[in-house]
Amino acid sequence: MTDPVRHAFRRAAALSLPLAALLLAGCFNPFNPLVAKDRAGASDPPPNPSRPDQIIRLFEWCWDHRSITDYEEVFTDDFLFAFASTDSAGRSFQGAVLTRTDEIETARHLFVGGGTSPPANSISLQLDQNLFALQDTRPGKKDTTYHREIITSVVLRIETDEESFQVTGDARFFVVRGDSALIPQDMVDRGFRPDKDRWYIERWEDETQGSGGGIANAVVRDRGRSGLSARPSVTEGKPVEGQSRSQAAPLGVTWGFVKSVFYPRR
Repeated sequence: MTDPVRHAFRRAAALSLPLAALLLAGCFNPFNPLVAKDRAGASDPPPNPSRPDQIIRLFEWCWDHRSITDYEEVFTDDFLFAFASTDSAGRSFQGAVLTRTDEIETARHLFVGGGTSPPANSISLQLDQNLFALQDTRPGKKDTTYHREIITSVVLRIETDEESFQVTGDARFFVVRGDSALIPQDMVDRGFRPDKDRWYIERWEDETQGSGGGIANAVVRDRGRSGLSARPSVTEGKPVEGQSRSQAAPLGVTWGFVKSVFYPRR
C-alpha cells in the first residue's frame, strides 16, 4: 500500500469512529434527521391524497404527527364538522357544526399550542385498516366519480400536561374529488387548482361515544354565531394527589368534546 493510499485510509477510519460513537449513543443520525415542530416525530412522508381512502389516510397522518401545515390542505372551503347527536354527558348537539376555519384553529391549539389548554404531548389515531369508499348518501351527491362516503371505526388517544383523552366509536367522512371541490382561497393563492387526482374532505360527522363520567357541563352551540360557547368542565383524565400523570385514567369522550376543549375562544 503506497503512502498516499495508506494516509487516506487512516483518515477515513479516524473520521468514522466519532460518527459511529454518536450513532451508538443516540445523539444524532444523519440518515434520520430531526423533523420540524409542526410534524412532531414524523420521519415518514404524508400520504398522497390521490384517492378517496388516501385523503382519510392523510387526515389520520396529520393527527398522528400533529402536522397543522398538512392539515390545512385536507378540507374544502365549505367543509363542515357535525357533532354527534349527543355529547359524552348526553347533552344534545344536534345541528351543531364547525367550519373549516374552526376546525383548523382548533387543531392548531391541540397540535402545537396557543389556546387556553396545553397542546398534546402525544396523539395516537387508529382508523380501520381497510377504508372502503362507498356511494355518498347525501342528496345530489350520489355520483361516485366526484363524491364518496367513508365510514371508519376510531380509536384516538391524546395526552397533554393536564389531561388524557380517549375517543372511541365511528366517524363518517364525505369526500370530494378536486375538480369538483370548493378550494379555499388561501390554498388557491398557494397554487392549488381543480385537480382530478386529488381529493378533499367536505364533511365529517362525529359518531363517537364517550363514557360521560365526570363531565359536568357540556358545551353547546350558539346558533347565532360560529363557534362554541364555553369550555367544558372536566373532572376525570387528571391525576389526583399522590398519583402520577401516567396513572390517571383517560377521560372517555366524543371527538366533538375534544374539539370543545381546544376550540379558539373569541
